[in-house]
Amino acid sequence: MPRWEQCKIEWIDLGKKGMLGPEYSKYIAVSYMPQGKVVIDSTPDCVTNDTKLKIEADKLAGRLLANGWEPMTDGSFKRYIP
Repeated sequence: MPRWEQCKIEWIDLGKKGMLGPEYSKYIAVSYMPQGKVVIDSTPDCVTNDTKLKIEADKLAGRLLANGWEPMTDGSFKRYIP
């Protein structure tokens, strides 16, 4: 049966790596399926306040688009499953 699958990009706080190290975080693209939460793709771990994190988030959205996901007005993505 054909259906639409939906995913959202979520921010994950990874905390510090080492006692005095900087805060790290990443973004993950997740789909909520009947069997539970499925991680579709993610960015590498980045320093939270680093410009690289924003660049990696843009790359993540680009990969979703390249894999057939369509952006929705609420910031999520949808994909048709035949």
